[in-house]
Amino acid sequence: MLKVQRSANGDVVFKVSGRLEANNVSELSALLAVVRFLRAREGNGIALRNCPPYIREWIAREEE
Repeated sequence: MLKVQRSANGDVVFKVSGRLEANNVSELSALLAVVRFLRAREGNGIALRNCPPYIREWIAREEE
């Protein structure tokens, strides 16, 4: 299970619960690639609507 949490200092934390097996790594990698894809589309001028705040923050940090 993958959980996304915000810590007290404002950082976004991805927490993997249970066992992380080889077939799960590819799934996790795909989820991370989605955020990079959204960032690239936004960079091309496409507006992201209804984007969760943690994804918005992640995109901003990727740009730094």
